[in-house]
Amino acid sequence: MKQLVIFLVVVFLFIGNQFSSAQNTGSALASIQLNPIALMDIEPNNSSVVLNVSPVTEAGTMNSTSMSNNIKWINFSSSLAPSTPNRTILVGVASGNLPAGVRVKIQTSPYSGTGNGSIGNQTNEITISSTYQTLINNIGAGFTGNGINNGYMIRYVLEISDFRLLDFNNSQTVSVSYILSEI
Repeated sequence: MKQLVIFLVVVFLFIGNQFSSAQNTGSALASIQLNPIALMDIEPNNSSVVLNVSPVTEAGTMNSTSMSNNIKWINFSSSLAPSTPNRTILVGVASGNLPAGVRVKIQTSPYSGTGNGSIGNQTNEITISSTYQTLINNIGAGFTGNGINNGYMIRYVLEISDFRLLDFNNSQTVSVSYILSEI
């Protein structure tokens, strides 16, 4: 019986050694394709910005401005193809004309949110016109996070530039356009 046990132990050791020397790794090829992405939106997008020049109510005082829904957030996602320059967000008046005697500025706050990557640098303040200007530059591969409190907060500000030119019968609607561009 003792010989049988020793024989079985030797057989199991031999068989176990044969299995342990078998190949225990493998390989497979995997193809990963990353596509360029350039998406941008303005949040909240369901409300128009309203900028008003209010009439004076007291002789000798100047007109004041009032604004509602004048804070928005720019969200974007970006990935770049090799050798593609970083992206820029441009802003300008796409249609309509600003009334004479006023100017509209866009103030941009530093990035805030849950995003990650190369999310660019803001221009602190610009005066909008029909000439497109850089609002955010140096956008590489990254994302800002989605919705309010993610990305770059922009604030529309109405200023009276020349009281002599104000004409309260000359109210205008303008369309401000934002372009995510590779320039």
